[in-house]
Amino acid sequence: MTVEIPTTETVVISTDAGTAVVEVGTVAGAPGPPGATGEAGPPGATGPEGPEGPPGATGPEGPEGEAGPTGSPGITGATGTAGTAGATGPVGLAGPTGPTGATGGTGATGTAGTDGATGPAGLSGAAGPTGLTGAAGTAGTAGATGPTGPAGPAGPTGAPGTTPTEDSQINAWEVLATSVPNATTSLADATGLGMPVVSGGTYEFEWVLYYQNNTASDGISVAVNGPTASLLVIDIERWANTTGPTRTIDSAYNANRSGAASAASTTYPVTIRVIGTFTAGGTVIPRFAAFNGGTASLLPGSRGVARRIS
Repeated sequence: MTVEIPTTETVVISTDAGTAVVEVGTVAGAPGPPGATGEAGPPGATGPEGPEGPPGATGPEGPEGEAGPTGSPGITGATGTAGTAGATGPVGLAGPTGPTGATGGTGATGTAGTDGATGPAGLSGAAGPTGLTGAAGTAGTAGATGPTGPAGPAGPTGAPGTTPTEDSQINAWEVLATSVPNATTSLADATGLGMPVVSGGTYEFEWVLYYQNNTASDGISVAVNGPTASLLVIDIERWANTTGPTRTIDSAYNANRSGAASAASTTYPVTIRVIGTFTAGGTVIPRFAAFNGGTASLLPGSRGVARRIS
């Protein structure tokens, strides 16, 4: 190296390579051989800390450490407030129709229903009219009419019959075995032709009466009597000659219906039909009397029938 020193004095220069003595102001000769290394001088004072150097390059990432132990579970947080329900979405499109399922097995046969109750029998048809009387033979000379004998006393009243039960009232039938006369114009019961009824029952009746009056133009009066009824229809059809019947319909008991017979001691029919719903028990019976005079008689074979329909 070159050192400029502004002096003429001898200068000793020490370096790491050795110590040189230079005399200023003289021309230096060729350097001599290096001198022996002197003893190291005492350490110099520590200089000030230099500025921090730039950070070194990041070293390679070290291997992953072992997992630490599982920590204790944290305290459960409070339940949050429920959110507002979202709006209902639109209805989805209908899916395609599935295939028809296999036909199921036949179900067990159901129990047969109970037979319905037998309906009430229909009303009896009207009796046909009696055939016309054949032509009379030539009448003989009539003998003088004898005086009418006095009427015999009325027989004693029979004992009251027993009250019928409902089951015994399904049917009733009566036929006169002997004549029943009435020589007055006051209605009297046709004894032997009464039909018993019970309260609450509905019945239908039919009587066919054969009668005579022993006096010409004095026929018969007929009516019906019985216990109180909420429904009552009385249909009376009377023959008093050979040209045709007279028919009346009543809704009350003892409505006197009469007709004059055109011939004495000639048999004519009377048909009486009744439908009634009774509010008391008792006997329904036809009644009759002589019309105008003479003696009217109900003949054997006169009959009646009753049928309870509810």
